[in-house]
Amino acid sequence: MNTPNEKHENDTRTDLDFPDGGLTAWLTAFMIQVAGFGFVNAFCVFQDYYSQRYLTNVSSSAISWIGSTNSFLILSGGLFFGPFYDRGYFYWLVIGGSCLQIICLFMLSFTQPDHFYQVYFSIPWLGFGLATSMSYVPSLAVLSQHFEKRRAMVMSIVTSGAPIGAAGYTILLNNLFNGDVGFANSIRITAATNAVLLLIGCTLMRTRSLHPTTRMRYSQLLKSSSADYPYIFATIGCLLFGAGSFFPIFYIQLDSSMHRLGQEFSFYTNVILNAGNFIGRITAGAIAAYCGISNAIIGSTLGTAIVTFAMVSLSTRAGAANIGLFIGFFLGVYVALCAPLITRLTHDLSQLGARMGISLFMAGLGSLLGTPLAGALLGPDYSWWRPAVLCGCFSIASTLTFATTLVILQRQEKRDAHRSLDISTSL
Repeated sequence: MNTPNEKHENDTRTDLDFPDGGLTAWLTAFMIQVAGFGFVNAFCVFQDYYSQRYLTNVSSSAISWIGSTNSFLILSGGLFFGPFYDRGYFYWLVIGGSCLQIICLFMLSFTQPDHFYQVYFSIPWLGFGLATSMSYVPSLAVLSQHFEKRRAMVMSIVTSGAPIGAAGYTILLNNLFNGDVGFANSIRITAATNAVLLLIGCTLMRTRSLHPTTRMRYSQLLKSSSADYPYIFATIGCLLFGAGSFFPIFYIQLDSSMHRLGQEFSFYTNVILNAGNFIGRITAGAIAAYCGISNAIIGSTLGTAIVTFAMVSLSTRAGAANIGLFIGFFLGVYVALCAPLITRLTHDLSQLGARMGISLFMAGLGSLLGTPLAGALLGPDYSWWRPAVLCGCFSIASTLTFATTLVILQRQEKRDAHRSLDISTSL
């Protein structure tokens, strides 16, 4: 295991030699995909099960706080763990986070029905979110050490592991919860499955080099980024999209169940969503190569908004399947390209973990506020149009913000090109 004291003085965007391939690079990418982090994308199963059977004494809005808090901790934890990655603690983060995930999942099996605060405030969900974050940000950021030209393509391949895992966990959990196993044993079986996947991932992931060990202070980073308007608008876009995009992920199974589309079909709505998510993530690299990362982000957020608005009219199996498939696709494109976008906006890779952590924190803050607010608007009468309109508007606002990012970035690049031309002409 590499130690944090090892230094690599030339680890910057300008002089780091990216292999863009090789056995170590592709094994690392494959193992990150195997780890998958798919369990966290299957919360709609818990939302449905808690609402109808396990936590029937609380509202859907209160239950959504469990998932939104977990998502917030997963994403915002990068604010704290990103700098540790920058200082060379990659292995400590991914191994420690993986072990803590398994412990927390096993502890969730000891909670009791209709005890909301046991589920919410006990270590399982709060600890699981932080544990997942310890592995999530470093696993994405480490790819920047192996790939540059192929980064968007590889990121799309790697992130496709999450929807595959989410689809598998959705089928597994729905069958376990509604069988004879019971909630506690269902969680223990799931935790054991997760442990095997994380063990494989931790075994073969590798870093090429470690960043300098100088401490990254957020005050210095924020000061240096205060005039970096493309990055500022991109983080605001992450906040707005996080507020709008988690509603269909959390509620599509419950929406189908409440519209009486059949229990068996409702169980597979999240599988359909994650099938679309997989297609979106696996094709995101090709889409970005054709139209650019920023344009693909803008298109995916706009598409998400349109399909979210369409949830107002969800009433048939065909409609639910189309909504799940398309919204999964657009979400997949966004998730696969968000990290490459932040990487493109980062000129010094020694700051990548911290800058990615800030962006993920903003996305997590959006999910923390947006989903419970949508649940409150849903109300006990299950008025689906109100949260759909709100979350669709959030996604539209993120589209406008990312479009502003692109406009500013293009102007900066054009100005820099003119400046270089003037310098070369004067010489």
